[in-house]
Amino acid sequence: MSAVDAAARGSAARALREVMARPKTLLAQDRSGPVAFTAATQTFRTMLATTIPGGAIIGGGQLRLRGQIAKYAPFTAGHAWRARLVQGANSVVIAQNTIGASLSNVLIDQSVFVSSDRRWGFAYSLNALAQATLATGQVAATGASTSPPSTLNPNGTSTSIAFATYSAAPIVETLLIDFAQPVEFRVELAGQSGDVLELVGFGAELVAAHTGRASNFVPAGALCCWGDSLTQGSGATAVAGVPYDYPSQLRRMRTGRPMINRGLGGQTAVQIVDRLVADPIHGKSWDAVVWLGINDASTSGAAWWATLELQINRLLAFRAPAARTMFVNFHPRTDWPAGNAFNAALQFVNAQLAAKLGSRVVDVYTPLLTGGTAGAPNAAYMADTIHLNNTGYGIVTTAVDARMTALGW
Repeated sequence: MSAVDAAARGSAARALREVMARPKTLLAQDRSGPVAFTAATQTFRTMLATTIPGGAIIGGGQLRLRGQIAKYAPFTAGHAWRARLVQGANSVVIAQNTIGASLSNVLIDQSVFVSSDRRWGFAYSLNALAQATLATGQVAATGASTSPPSTLNPNGTSTSIAFATYSAAPIVETLLIDFAQPVEFRVELAGQSGDVLELVGFGAELVAAHTGRASNFVPAGALCCWGDSLTQGSGATAVAGVPYDYPSQLRRMRTGRPMINRGLGGQTAVQIVDRLVADPIHGKSWDAVVWLGINDASTSGAAWWATLELQINRLLAFRAPAARTMFVNFHPRTDWPAGNAFNAALQFVNAQLAAKLGSRVVDVYTPLLTGGTAGAPNAAYMADTIHLNNTGYGIVTTAVDARMTALGW
């Protein structure tokens, strides 16, 4: 390749990056025209709508909604607006407000941040301007909250915007909005009978630097812990508000590096890997400790291993070349003593993990068996037949930390 060709290609690549980094218009600034409301009860009507193509909403992006709502005099009582994403029978409200009778015009500037796996949206408040009801004098667009960050926990109860739901254990994930498919964006107003409302200059855009792949800088040592209830911490008990799941204990042991607990109780290996490969940042580029497969247990070690190996191969194929990955093996259960078919299958699968992954396997079987009898774990480490207590998770933490040290993490 000549120097001229190389320079031309470099210029073209830079131009493409610059274009892709610009905000993407989802709904062009437009006005709905005045709409008269005649219903006796307040009902929402679609004022502006557009279909967003599949793949247009990028993980890690920011949805920005801006515009003005106007009421035409004379108007009577309160009104409301909302922005929704609609896909089939599912819909998710991403912004809303009730507008008091004292206001004739309202300016909206609301941001919704989309998680990298596109399962969650985060906003300071679902109510634009951080007010449940907009009235005269309430104009603050930002504010502060005393709520802890756990209220933005994407694994369960949350004040954030859910684009996916999770059933009770065994956990089944249901996508409400699948951004890989087309989704309709609607802006709706609710008016009182006899009133006239209009959206003026309302638009929506996606703000994200996008180069066709996740471009986030990965902090040194950033770690995601993927798994089921054992990773999530079922059986652990907080002490004075301090959590004792193993990722939390590891975070306190290895200070200065980001760590995220991505355990979700009840999930099988395929469900866990589904979540991992849907996350182009944490799942692809962050270091990973993966503890999966107990919910796929079988009395046939060969069948259990075949299920597990398929998902391990899929996970490793997705991971970035520089991303480091280790796996936790299976610990004994109190209801699987020596001679039990599950116990034999568990030991077979642990042997296959060691043969396939070698030094990347964290052995928790041996230390949790210490002090136990007849192939069962030490009861002092257990909260129930399978889940660990604080002491048990502490042993897992020590084992993970030792393996990280041995591997130079």
